[in-house]
Amino acid sequence: MAKNVEWSEDNAALGLALRLVDKYPEFFDGLDLTRIRFVRDMAGSGHKIGELKPCGFPYDIDSPYTYYIIINNLVWKELSPAQQSLAVMHFLYAIAPGGTDDASQSYAKTRKHDVKDYDVIIKAAGDRYDWAKPGAADLVDPLADAEDAPKSPGLFDPLPPAPAMAASPPPPANGAAVGGFGWAAEN
Repeated sequence: MAKNVEWSEDNAALGLALRLVDKYPEFFDGLDLTRIRFVRDMAGSGHKIGELKPCGFPYDIDSPYTYYIIINNLVWKELSPAQQSLAVMHFLYAIAPGGTDDASQSYAKTRKHDVKDYDVIIKAAGDRYDWAKPGAADLVDPLADAEDAPKSPGLFDPLPPAPAMAASPPPPANGAAVGGFGWAAEN
């Protein structure tokens, strides 16, 4: 039996990626989806949704792909549409800026995987750290239209206007202490 029978192209994940890149160019600027191959592992095992595999030199000599995103079919089937969108967003965001540009210093590299760098994904999930757990409910789908999305403050909401700043009072003329702090007398 051929080794790749349990693998197939993942057009569903590719479709989500195309929509995400189109909707959020500020996060995926310069990301070339033609350099990323989405593959479904039909006989996947374990609890991971999938993985991002960089394929830099010398592996990319005979391949047009810089990265493979491998989706575990057994886990993927159990995810809600919001979780699937968030998973693809997570994999795409893991690609370092300039990662698909072979002239870049970041070619075939990934981002550091910590909460600070992945705060974008957590915010996109409605500040939910548990977005990838099976059965997580009430998630914000990053591909939902604004009128369909749940209303919660998050990354994609416009910032409220900054409050007006009150003018600072001038320092006392005699150098007297104000609020426990003394003003230096100018000579």
